[in-house]
Amino acid sequence: MAARIRKGDTVVVISGKDKGRTGKVKQVLRDSDRVVVEGINLVKRHMRPTPRNPSGGILERFPELRLGLLEGNCSWAPFMMYRLDEHWEWTGKYEAPDVLMKPSEYMLRNCYLSVEADEEPAKYYFEEYGDDNVVYSTDYPHADSKFPGATDCFMSMPFDDTTKKKVLWDNYQKLYHVPVPAPAENGGR
Repeated sequence: MAARIRKGDTVVVISGKDKGRTGKVKQVLRDSDRVVVEGINLVKRHMRPTPRNPSGGILERFPELRLGLLEGNCSWAPFMMYRLDEHWEWTGKYEAPDVLMKPSEYMLRNCYLSVEADEEPAKYYFEEYGDDNVVYSTDYPHADSKFPGATDCFMSMPFDDTTKKKVLWDNYQKLYHVPVPAPAENGGR
């Protein structure tokens, strides 16, 4: 079945809860004779706190989940993570037994924060937690945005060039699973 279907084809679902719906093929899974169709068979998982699982624990249960906490800057995070870690150390084993790591460790593993073009206090975040989970935000169209000169403004900030590259590109690749382009053969010719 899947051998004749190609990525980009429009198909009609012939069975299941989405029977009769039409969609575009995003991926062909030849080994399992299935296809992934855009907008079809979407699964939403939500874990709310329950008496058995009071902490929620969604990041423990789904370690590959990525969260983008965008438009909120990153300067607040060191203070919040300090407080959450402190509370977890005091009462975590009683209040959140399914949360096996410090909240800051989940934040660094699963969450991406944004930095605005002129957010100089972000240096405190970078010093304490590094630059592996921060992405760039112009904050457009808000009135305090530096747009259209936001990127130039960010590039003038006193951050390492390595940090700037991660914030402007590398971390977006990780957050959104953007494939890394292969190097051009023959020197790009």
